[in-house]
Amino acid sequence: MPQFRTYFAWLLLFALSSPLVANAVTSTEFNPHFIISDPELQDYNSWTSLDIQNFLDSKGSYLRQYQTTDASGTEKTAAEIIYDSAQTHQINPKYLLVTLQKEQSLITDDTPSQRQLDWATGYAVCDSCSREDPKVAKHKGFGKQVDDAGGIMRWYYDNKETNPIIIKKDVPIKIDNQETSGMTVDQAVSKIRGTRGTVVTLGIFRPATQKQLEFKITRAKIELTSVKSQYQTVNGKKIAVINIFRFGDETVDLFAKAVADARNQGAFGIVLDLRDDPGGYLDGAVAVASYWVKPGDLVVSEAHSDGTKQDYKAAGNNVLDKMPTIVLINAGSASAAEIVSGALHDHGAARLLGTKSFGKGSVQELIDLPQQTALKVTIAKWLTPNGININKNGLEPDVKVERSPDQIQAKQDPQLDKALELLTK
Repeated sequence: MPQFRTYFAWLLLFALSSPLVANAVTSTEFNPHFIISDPELQDYNSWTSLDIQNFLDSKGSYLRQYQTTDASGTEKTAAEIIYDSAQTHQINPKYLLVTLQKEQSLITDDTPSQRQLDWATGYAVCDSCSREDPKVAKHKGFGKQVDDAGGIMRWYYDNKETNPIIIKKDVPIKIDNQETSGMTVDQAVSKIRGTRGTVVTLGIFRPATQKQLEFKITRAKIELTSVKSQYQTVNGKKIAVINIFRFGDETVDLFAKAVADARNQGAFGIVLDLRDDPGGYLDGAVAVASYWVKPGDLVVSEAHSDGTKQDYKAAGNNVLDKMPTIVLINAGSASAAEIVSGALHDHGAARLLGTKSFGKGSVQELIDLPQQTALKVTIAKWLTPNGININKNGLEPDVKVERSPDQIQAKQDPQLDKALELLTK
């Protein structure tokens, strides 16, 4: 299964390097750029089976009383399955607990679905994979999932120096001929930054070729905007295509300008492109949705684990409520992007087109654990106006249109083309 191995090798590198998944951390010296050291992640004796069981009990987890078969078909408790996988593959059991929470919220969800349990760690699951495919289906089941999660991490450690499918990033080693060893991130950044128009020389080591390379880069002001708009005329109708790349500090103001321009230009309809938008500020999502949703109507609900719920409602003037709209989504549309998509869809203000969204709709906090560690757990989930749990399910498009890597490379966009067709026919 080379396609799965490549996918998971990338996933594991991401999990080891990205602050977005810093679930197991040393609480006394927390650094957002530090996840967990390799020795710690391989500390398979950090918790006993009883420690794991006590932890699940303390969280009121469904897994505290869950029994099923392990990878070999033997009936065991969830705690025993987690412990055995940690011992077999010499991986910290806390990593396995983090994975169960990150992928399916199984530490905090007291009523998980069978699908959550069957694909507990997300192993062998990808956007283009069918769970009915025999190559995927053989990994179905809680016991197999936990064993696979430990096994793939062990495979990574056993092969990270030699296997060519594990992509290793360039390592900066010099800045203007000064060694970077011993520098903090802030110190390195301050040396790279400088007066516009001047040149900085970066020396890097490329693990893939085992070579040292040097690049001369001219300093310049980099302006990143979170909103861009353009116009396309199809069948005599002008369509505004508005891209939101993220929901940041300036997004609401930039979006307001884009909407004002679209109305001044006499746009017939709007394509709101939220593909590969990772999300951002909740208030930004509510503000953007309010251009379509009637004031006072629900945009999103924050449902807490204690049964309480907080509603976020539209405010302002819904000037686009009569504007034909299609929202483009894909597997990279997450969080705030899904909140906007779900609100517009549920209120009948827009159709969704593309592929299923990422499914990131949760509120998380750090909970202290024994031995100076912590676990990031989900304490609330986002629900669309129709009650769809974004975090579990993601959003399915009304019109499914794929876009292949080859089409992206060739700058072909069948998803946008279809949206324009539907809006103007």
